[in-house]
Amino acid sequence: MVKILIALLLAAAPAGAAVNGSFAAALSPARLAEMAVPPAPRPEIHRAARAVGPMTENAKTGYIVLSTPDYFQGVMTMHEAILAKLPKDVKAIVVFPAHNPYYQKFKADFDSGRFVAWQYTLESPWTRDFLPEVVVDESGSARMIQFSYYPDRPASERFGGELAKGFGLTLEKSKVGLEFGNFIADEQGRIFMTEKVIADNKSWTKAALEKEILSKLRGSKMVWMPVIPGESTGHIDIYAKYFGAGQVVVGDSSDPGMKRALDAAAAKFSGLGMRVTRLKNADFPAGTFSGATAYSYTNSLRVNDTIFMPVYYSAQYAHTRPFKAFDDAAAAAYAGLGFKVVKVPAFDAIQFGGAVHCLTREIPWLPWF
Repeated sequence: MVKILIALLLAAAPAGAAVNGSFAAALSPARLAEMAVPPAPRPEIHRAARAVGPMTENAKTGYIVLSTPDYFQGVMTMHEAILAKLPKDVKAIVVFPAHNPYYQKFKADFDSGRFVAWQYTLESPWTRDFLPEVVVDESGSARMIQFSYYPDRPASERFGGELAKGFGLTLEKSKVGLEFGNFIADEQGRIFMTEKVIADNKSWTKAALEKEILSKLRGSKMVWMPVIPGESTGHIDIYAKYFGAGQVVVGDSSDPGMKRALDAAAAKFSGLGMRVTRLKNADFPAGTFSGATAYSYTNSLRVNDTIFMPVYYSAQYAHTRPFKAFDDAAAAAYAGLGFKVVKVPAFDAIQFGGAVHCLTREIPWLPWF
């Protein structure tokens, strides 16, 4: 197998070890100074979310994490599209297996330290679901919160502790089974999750489940949302995205069953006083294809003023041609909200139930850690 492009850094590092001895060393104050990341005052970070609670994607992003590029070709293609257009003031942490031949085009970024390579073998590329969420606790300090992941993916869950250690943050864990693709929060501390979380935690009463989740996330209220029938993940990011100040984008579809669930979700957000914008999914023409795959544009990643948006038209697959018009319309909608839009090819990945949001974990810029 070809040696990875940063072989000098990774040579002799055991699986599960950080590059350069430890990630904490890689992100020491001196190292951060070398990276020339513009400082963000702590109050700005707090205003981006709320004084206590989840910081969410509306906080200033300092880092994104990507993992397991060799999972399949579609993942590597998406990683490369994201890294190529990542804003210059944002750093990438890329979790590699022991050896891989990828990312030759980003050698300069790895050499400069803008992209940090971390050698660790994970079972999954879906970093959104298993990596911890940053919250602000009652003391005003940032900490990371992690819920239980699949029992047959212990390394992926264990890596959350390594990531928290690297950032010098306390990791707080819960036995609730919960993937963070099923998580939205607003400035009021309301936690929005689909009812799949209830179904996945049958040993918990609903009241106990709500109490545990709110306690860990420092939330104020649980809001249970509908599940798209038959959709493989049951996650909320497949149909909703929150942009702050009460503004939420909710998917729409011409598929009858999916549309009923999406309309119900939109009505629930509206009933809570939120401003709802609908964004049409990419749908195949009626009668040509069937299934519950949600070709959704809310499964996107916000990195400050940039939206990394999945696109589903692929010249490789002639039958996706009808998706191009949907891709262009969604890009125009995000641009209309004031974002720079980066299109990320996602048709292959969505067949496994995930798109851009699922593959990425943003970490807010924490100038005080």
